Amino acid sequence: MGQGVERRGTQCRTRVVSRSVRRTDPTEAQLLAMVEHVAYDMNELEAQYRAVAFEDGPTGSARNAAVLAFLIHARNLVAFYWPPPSGVQREGDVFAYDFVPGLEIEQPNNDQSLSDLKKGISTRVAHICLLRAEKLQWAPRVIRASLSGARAEFLVNLAEPYRTDFAKRGITYDQSY
Repeated sequence: MGQGVERRGTQCRTRVVSRSVRRTDPTEAQLLAMVEHVAYDMNELEAQYRAVAFEDGPTGSARNAAVLAFLIHARNLVAFYWPPPSGVQREGDVFAYDFVPGLEIEQPNNDQSLSDLKKGISTRVAHICLLRAEKLQWAPRVIRASLSGARAEFLVNLAEPYRTDFAKRGITYDQSY
């Protein structure tokens, strides 16, 4: 097996190597450069949700692509709003609290924990793994609702210069879905 990967039974696991050095906080210039990327995930999550949540959406391969895109954007935003503990963060990762120091977004209270969702997407969507053989139903409405609440809390607390840059990309705190 490759470095950092273990195989146990029918599961694939990635072993996180402990880091003794805390990641370097991004600078304001780096965060301004990241606004377009965070806004892209926010916008695409909503666009792909509209494609997968309704019966009259795409079918076949186009639907599969929309579901995969929705889940990947959801995973990115789960990690953005609810980052892992500092000991497992990677250098260069960007989180909501980098834009809003001290921000702690409470995890929604639903049937599926966000860490399970993130892990499920990572193992079942982003990797070819034996877990794919086990059927799993994704709940786009529940995922979107969880992320919409976090998005609202993030944006309502967002200050300048970031608020203006997000607004230029169609992301505002008074937006509703």
